[in-house]
Amino acid sequence: MGANIQEIRTKVLIVDDTAANIIAIKTTIEHINIEILSADSGAEAISVLLRNDDVGLILMDVLMPGMDGFETAELIRQDDSIRHIPIIFITGENKEDKYMFRGYEAGAVDYLLKPLDSDVLIGKVKVFIQLHQQKLQMKQALDTIQKLQKEHELLLDNAGEGIVGLSEKGVVTFSNPAAEKILKYIKNDLMGKHFGKLVSQEKSDMYEKIINFPNKANDCEELNMEAIFIKSTGETFYVSCTKAVIADGNKVNGFVMLFHDISERKQAQARLEDMVQYDPLTKLANRVYFSDFLGKLLANAVRHNGSFALFCIDLDRFKQVNDTMGHDAGDSLLIQAASRLKAGVREGDLVCRLGGDEFAIILNFIDSPDVAATMAQRMLDSLRRPFGIKDKMASIGCSIGIAVYPGHGDTVDQLVKSADTAMYIAKDSGRDNFQFFHQNIQKSVEQHIQMADALKMACREKKLSLKYLPNCRFTDGVMVGTETVIHWSDSRYDRELTKALIDLSESYSFIDEIGGWMFIGACEHAKKVAAANIDDNPYYFSVTISGHQFRQKLFIENLRHIISMIGFDPQYLVLEFSEKTVMDNLFETITKFEIIRELRVRVTVFDVGTASAAIRALPNLPIYALKIDSGLVHDIGRHKNAEKIIQTIIGMAKSLGSQSIAEGVDTEEQMIYLKEQGCDLGQGECFTHSYTVDELASKLSPRR
Repeated sequence: MGANIQEIRTKVLIVDDTAANIIAIKTTIEHINIEILSADSGAEAISVLLRNDDVGLILMDVLMPGMDGFETAELIRQDDSIRHIPIIFITGENKEDKYMFRGYEAGAVDYLLKPLDSDVLIGKVKVFIQLHQQKLQMKQALDTIQKLQKEHELLLDNAGEGIVGLSEKGVVTFSNPAAEKILKYIKNDLMGKHFGKLVSQEKSDMYEKIINFPNKANDCEELNMEAIFIKSTGETFYVSCTKAVIADGNKVNGFVMLFHDISERKQAQARLEDMVQYDPLTKLANRVYFSDFLGKLLANAVRHNGSFALFCIDLDRFKQVNDTMGHDAGDSLLIQAASRLKAGVREGDLVCRLGGDEFAIILNFIDSPDVAATMAQRMLDSLRRPFGIKDKMASIGCSIGIAVYPGHGDTVDQLVKSADTAMYIAKDSGRDNFQFFHQNIQKSVEQHIQMADALKMACREKKLSLKYLPNCRFTDGVMVGTETVIHWSDSRYDRELTKALIDLSESYSFIDEIGGWMFIGACEHAKKVAAANIDDNPYYFSVTISGHQFRQKLFIENLRHIISMIGFDPQYLVLEFSEKTVMDNLFETITKFEIIRELRVRVTVFDVGTASAAIRALPNLPIYALKIDSGLVHDIGRHKNAEKIIQTIIGMAKSLGSQSIAEGVDTEEQMIYLKEQGCDLGQGECFTHSYTVDELASKLSPRR
């Protein structure tokens, strides 16, 4: 007989990436008669489940690095051996119905919301423990019935499992049709064969247990295990088998072996493990495998004073291919890029796909950084070659950041951060190059992060304000419009560098807060100024729109809604876009610009000349004005190339029937030059300073 059901403690698995949370849950439920298991990630949770039988309940955190709770639950539901285990999600991040529904779709049976109520947690755990105990009772009752059956009831020819009767020495005396089919033997060939000939010795511990045939019943234990059997063809396969003794008192009369083929289950488990550790598209190692490999390599390098290099690689212009040629083309490009990267490394090096178009390479032990530089140049050369996609050719390239151990970090997180930082420097340096990490870069990045945090806080605490920088005609100095600028009154960051602040907020993913506040505020102010401007002189407000805002699906709908909500004449609104934003997805830009024109809103483009093929594309777009960057204006009288670019932009604007606007006109020399070249409008110290909305309204109101 097996253990009494009360003696079997149900296993409960707690999954959370925070050790303190695991300890808190353990402390709350440990007085219940259960066995508590724990895992600090989705991957480890699956590993624990595959190693443990009869887990009765999973308490899983939703938000975890690597695989989150939803992804882990979906993988669990794909494995027949563990898919039945109930999962309770623990979350405090989002209580929306659609968020909850995603959890139930992933396989959850319930949610617990943080902060946890101890009584609710204990009550729900007890319910599922009771259900599991009832299941075990039913299973034990079934096992008892099976053990009490007579020999002839066990050896049924129509049984689905393979059944083999053995003599007390282990020789085959009976086999049912299922056993013969599974083992690919005919009855006469199987009879008289010692069962040890049917068991693989590949795993010696399995082999020894199965072929052990004691002559006393008291020395026999019922055996339930997995083993590897051998077919008549010599092919090996996994089985789940049970060996029971047939005894008369203490005398052994023989044995019964029941087994069934579990090869498909083993293959499914292997596929599941691959899904946990490998990227399904490129077949490269994924982020989970990457972190584990890097951690082990670092530990080995520390012990043996070794050196290795880490590459963070971002594909250049991948989004352009993905947007213009489709996602299938993007997938094909990723597969080809992965193949080229893998072909360029040494045996023992690791190539990973971390997600999207981001890859990583670990050079396993190098003699000097020169090896890393040589390898990086090889990667650049490889990815510069055109890719064949859908009977077309696509050219990309890559930006590579390199961190070397020792020197660029002592932990996995530090090394990854260093390589990632160097990669962004490579992108900022014009892309299609590689950069090694150094400490000055880190200081610059940390200052950037501090500034981003301060800007985010200033926005939320309403410490930002809007000011308006006039655009004046060169011919008579009359103010005809303004550019909306963000004024940040902070002793450390006191500035009105609107485009720089927008880029900063976009880089750190809070552009929706800054951009939305700026756009709505400018529109409200435009209405206020229009009311003060009773002479109704044409006067426009321009607002900078980030690439992130423009790419949102609801951008046009939001624009319509704000115009309608605030109730002002849209013909006096100008939206400013960088040339890069315009060119990122030209087809989408043309479509949206046409709708914007129908709304009677005008468009200005700045940073002209920075995006490829822009000059050819601009004539197809309804553009009100082209802006000349203040950096070019600053170089008037200093660099002939800057003056040539200015002349080109002014000429382009005239050919398009558009206005030209010069930023940062601060000297008389600059003003004279731009006026001579036919520039229409300017802004800067030569004209006037920026105004608050009240100052602007007062200035435009006629004096009485």
